[in-house]
Amino acid sequence: MKIIQILIVTSAVALGFIAPDLIKSLSQDHNPIDIDKYCMLSTKTCIQDGVAVTLEHDNAKPLVESKIEVHWDNAASDTLLLSLQGLEMDMGIAKYQLTKQSDGSYIGNIMLPVCTQDKMTWIGTLSDGNSEVYPAIRMER
Repeated sequence: MKIIQILIVTSAVALGFIAPDLIKSLSQDHNPIDIDKYCMLSTKTCIQDGVAVTLEHDNAKPLVESKIEVHWDNAASDTLLLSLQGLEMDMGIAKYQLTKQSDGSYIGNIMLPVCTQDKMTWIGTLSDGNSEVYPAIRMER
């Protein structure tokens, strides 16, 4: 009888950990993300809605800092907020602040977390507080 009680309690605890993710997975809208709306960043300047963005490297490496430079004429703020999330895997949201330089450009450094996959795409938004553009960064080990 004690074995059955232990199994019931263990099953209930395990279900408590699994249920939220299962419910979230079932309730999410399964519309695929249109990667074409994102500007893939690299050493070649990517321009979207008049905002020019350049990444120090063609592909980011996990835990390796990479400089990002943005030219955004008439931006509404002295800082820009870059928010990125993994496309292939949920790794949370990484946020970075870019600061305005004396020449009018915005500079910041990003360092993406380690992922279990060898390659991953990070997609997100770059905002001046009023409007936003949609950058993407390819990360490879």
